[in-house]
This record gives sequence, structure tokens and C-alpha cells, in this order.
Amino acid sequence: MRPFFLFVVVLLAASFFSPSAASGSEGLALDAVRAEQLDIRDEVLAKRGAYGDLSNAERSRLLSQQDRLLGLIEGKQSMDELSEPDRIKVLNQLETIKATTRKAEAGH
Repeated sequence: MRPFFLFVVVLLAASFFSPSAASGSEGLALDAVRAEQLDIRDEVLAKRGAYGDLSNAERSRLLSQQDRLLGLIEGKQSMDELSEPDRIKVLNQLETIKATTRKAEAGH
């Protein structure tokens, strides 16, 4: 349950983040996003908690979503370092992952 709570905190921070405001130093800290995704990934791979009930296809899809997100933020520390299209892709991937984790929590 702890990883899901942290994930929600990161997503709340992302929901208040405006891609147009990313030119300032107030951008979303990608280290926190990366750490949270790795925590979730560990739970998914171990089939623990809510992620234990995911089908193989759902598990694979979630891991692929995380791969895309982690690829976009690789080597970056904040959203400020991303182009506007990549900032939008990051936020969209976070929302997609959030939907999958919510589904997993609801089914658990």
C-alpha cells in the first residue's frame, strides 16, 4: 500500500504542474518520479499487493508504460530539462500508469 500512497503524492504534484511553467526552476522533480516508478515496478515484478492480481497482459502493459516513462526522463533531474512535447508525454504516461494502478487497487 505504501508505494501506491507515494505514487498518489507524486501524481498530485504532477497534476499541479503546468507544462508551460516548466521553464522555471519549479518543475516536477524527476528523481521522485523515478524512485516511485521503481518501487511500483518492484511490487509488480514480485506480484505483491494489488499487483499480484494483475493478469500477465496487464502486468506487461504496466511495465511497458513505465519503460516509456523512464526512457523519457532518463538522465534528467527535473521537467525543466525536457522539451514541451516530452513534458506532455511524461504527464500522459503518469496518467496512464495512474489509471492502471487504480484499477489494480480497485480489484484487490
